[in-house]
Amino acid sequence: ESLYHHQGLLLIGSANNMYIYRIGTDGIPVRESTTQYNEAFGEDMCTSDPIVVKGNIAYVTLSSTVEVCRGFQLINELRVYDIQDFKSPKLLKTVNMSTPKGLGLGKNHLFICDQTDGLVVYNLDNPIDPVKVKTFGGFEGFDLIVNGDILVVVAKDELLQYDISDESDIKYLSKIDL
Repeated sequence: ESLYHHQGLLLIGSANNMYIYRIGTDGIPVRESTTQYNEAFGEDMCTSDPIVVKGNIAYVTLSSTVEVCRGFQLINELRVYDIQDFKSPKLLKTVNMSTPKGLGLGKNHLFICDQTDGLVVYNLDNPIDPVKVKTFGGFEGFDLIVNGDILVVVAKDELLQYDISDESDIKYLSKIDL
């Protein structure tokens, strides 16, 4: 699902786990840890899980539906992990969301695409306690790219661009229909 390089570590978000590899002196990745997302449901449950890191904090979004005893269990959340001890990451916080998909980091904000809510913006003044500050709705968000001061959002039928040079005053720039 995703690869993220951070300070000599390679974080891999798979369908079921977060893997942390250290890049060895020979350039070969060495697995340091595996963190299972779905302990209650087992490896058969598949979540969609992008991952980004700021300092010693990893942010992961999980989005899936699983059948449980003829009913459905929804897992739609932002998870915050402390990876200072990358051999043993610790889950610090879980934030319920609608249907999170892609995510990216700005200078002091976390941007999350949500299939139901559009673009959701979290302030990271306290990195272990993200605070939702804004939602840009009206579209189904699937992925995003932060490129300097520009945020590009991939929606169902369009690409949207936002100016994030001042993250406390995000400005819509343009839309390209797909």
